[in-house]
Order: sequence, then C-alpha cells, then structure tokens
Amino acid sequence: MPAFPKEEYRSRTARLRQQMAERGVDTLLVLNEGNMNYLTGYEGFSDYVPQAALVCQ
Repeated sequence: MPAFPKEEYRSRTARLRQQMAERGVDTLLVLNEGNMNYLTGYEGFSDYVPQAALVCQ
C-alpha cells in the first residue's frame, strides 16, 4: 500500500514536469531510489538490480 494517495504522487510529478518545462527539459531519468519512491511510491529498493524512472513532458 502506497504511503500517500495516488493524487499526491500525481501532484508531485506535475510539479516536477512544470519545473522541467521552465528549464527546457523534455525528459528526466531518475536513478536515485529515494527520489523514485518520492515521485511514484515505488518501493523496489535493490543494491543489485538497476532501476530507473523516466519522466517525460
């Protein structure tokens, strides 16, 4: 069960996309597991399996 409602995660990614637009960034690759968790609620922490989240405009 995610720590927050889906709307909270949608709000977080919307704010990120707004900041990306202001900086002229089309795509952001998030590699830090803590940041992926903050943005999406995904808790797949792993030291041996590479993970990433791709945020697009």
